[in-house]
Order: sequence, then structure tokens, then C-alpha cells
Amino acid sequence: PAMGGSISGSGINCPMYCTEFYESCTDVTLNATANSGYSFNSWSGCNSSSGSTCYITMDGDKNVTANFCQLNTYHRAADGDGYGNPNDPIRACTQPTGYVINNTDCDDNDNKVYPSATEICDGKNNDCNDDTPDGSGEPWHGNPTSCGVGVCSSIGQLMCLSGNQVDTCAPGSPTEIP
Repeated sequence: PAMGGSISGSGINCPMYCTEFYESCTDVTLNATANSGYSFNSWSGCNSSSGSTCYITMDGDKNVTANFCQLNTYHRAADGDGYGNPNDPIRACTQPTGYVINNTDCDDNDNKVYPSATEICDGKNNDCNDDTPDGSGEPWHGNPTSCGVGVCSSIGQLMCLSGNQVDTCAPGSPTEIP
């Protein structure tokens, strides 16, 4: 238990003093205390236990172990996209259902918004990167367009504005030549 915590009781102060001799029929109570970053998990070798307290009646040699587990930080992934909410952590020994290790989701209410998601034209920051233009992951985004005829012809490109595909091409006006 030295790494995860300590055990104390009558004559016991483990990890320093982990062995003690008792008269037969002696009732012994041991208490487990977890170190920082650990949690008490269970006892083995007790006659009975309640939480972090172990009760033993000496009727022979006993080997009692307090089991500790290392705490990890998990983050709620409410939308099921595999990326966790940095503002909703929990410390636990094992990963709870609905929680993940990473904490990089920028919108845990939308499973189409997470780091490295394809940036589609929907008015949302799908990839959690403010520098990526909305819709830049669409196959048409940035494609050149043309419009108008003859001297009124012009060029533009397909863009995403406010979640809508927009053609920036506007027919030109003929230029007067003096």
C-alpha cells in the first residue's frame, strides 16, 4: 500500500510497521487512507469491512491487504463523438460510461463538432479551430466560377457565408473605352 496509501490500527502503521502479533481472539480494526491521486478500492483478508475500515478477529495468522487505485481524470462526452467537455471532468479509477480521457470538445452538445471534424457549411465551427473557414471541408469550397457574357463576364468562387453556399461571382458592367 506504500504507493497508493497507508494502513493504520492498533500497532499497525503501514507502510513503516506492517506486521503485528496479537493474542488469539483479539479484535483488530484497521483503517486505510489513500494518498493524493489515489482512492481506496477494497480490502482482502478481513472478517468484515465497512468502507475503508477492516475488522479482524485473530484466530490464526492473517494476511490483510488494502487495495488502492490511481485516479484518472475523465471528461463527459455527452454527444457521443469521443471528445470530452473540458468543463465537465470527473476523477475515477476506471473510465465511467459516457466519459473519455481527452478534453478537447468545443461543443459537447453536437456530435458533428470536435477537433479534426470536417468543416462543413453549416455556420458552426465543426473542427474547433477558429482559423478554419466555415465550409472549407466541402468539395466545392473555393472552386472558381464565372458569370456574365462577353465584356460583362466576371469570375468568382464558391464560398460558405452564414452556413449557406454562395457564389461570389457578379456580372460586370462593360467598360467604356473613350
